[in-house]
Amino acid sequence: MTSKIYMTSTSPLDELLRAAAFEIRHVWGINESRMIDDIDYLPQQYCQLSKYIVSSILPVMDSDKDKLLIVSHCTELNRFHALLDEITKHWFLEIPRTNREHSLEYLETQLTIFIDERPVLKSITLKELNSLMKERSELLNLLKEVYINQKLEYLELLEFIPKILNRNKQNGKEIKQELTNLVKESAPIIETNENKPAIIILGEFWCDRIKPVLEFIVEKFEIRSDSFENGLNVLEEILSPKPFETMNDYIRFTAANTIKNRFNPSLLDFDISVIEKLVTEKNIEGVIILNYKFCDVYSFLSPLLKLSTIASIPILDLEIEGEGLGLEQLKTRIEAFEECLIDRRIING
Repeated sequence: MTSKIYMTSTSPLDELLRAAAFEIRHVWGINESRMIDDIDYLPQQYCQLSKYIVSSILPVMDSDKDKLLIVSHCTELNRFHALLDEITKHWFLEIPRTNREHSLEYLETQLTIFIDERPVLKSITLKELNSLMKERSELLNLLKEVYINQKLEYLELLEFIPKILNRNKQNGKEIKQELTNLVKESAPIIETNENKPAIIILGEFWCDRIKPVLEFIVEKFEIRSDSFENGLNVLEEILSPKPFETMNDYIRFTAANTIKNRFNPSLLDFDISVIEKLVTEKNIEGVIILNYKFCDVYSFLSPLLKLSTIASIPILDLEIEGEGLGLEQLKTRIEAFEECLIDRRIING
């Protein structure tokens, strides 16, 4: 039976692992998962992903052959990693909270050691790796084309991304054909309300537990960009323009794409100009920040934006609790935000 690797990050490292015959599972796409509520003995300050690992990942893992790979820039998850090692042996790669240049250098070193210490990874040829990377690029570019041509609704698109990231060596061609057919045959989505306010969503990840919130946001707004780990952000990956000539080329590429999230404020040289540019280019009318309770990655993003050139654009901060979404209260705030954006249209003519 094939060994699985459960990854907590979207990273091109998965292609090297796939080439080594591991079955890849990005943790927010696991179908056998149980609710976070099932676990109540972890300290509250541990992040939601830590609880998800204990309640959903570990119960479905085969401890004799499967592996958990944590790739993290989260302080709480890194702290949890030390505790987790007493429960189950796992792999860990840290993205330090520092400037991007130092983070890249640090991660490149870790990746080099990670590969060198594992003969099964060292034995992978560049030909195998380049083939999988080419397939990844083609699939993501096809999905981007589907998105641009409005052949899939936003949430349908989000659900399609894990199919690409979790694919195996056999079904890549099937996914490619499915996307090709969507591009060629499906009619564009007919938008019944063309006057939805255009927004950006900034947040750490999406999963089934926040799907009801996203469904309501989709009803009210047109989402033109997001920063979800398995969201539209993946479609904007830095894709390899040509085959790798050395493993070091792949390592540098992988490090850059593992820290690819341009909105990630955990890097000390976080560049607000990226969001400012998107707001201008995509005619964004508002920003929604989805932050999980006790997860501080995006908690200080709103003050940073309010000091930028887009300070006049309304920003909605939504804090979601893993143990209870408080959906009705969130809906009320989202509706008020929609009314605010529509009123601004009237005032601005």
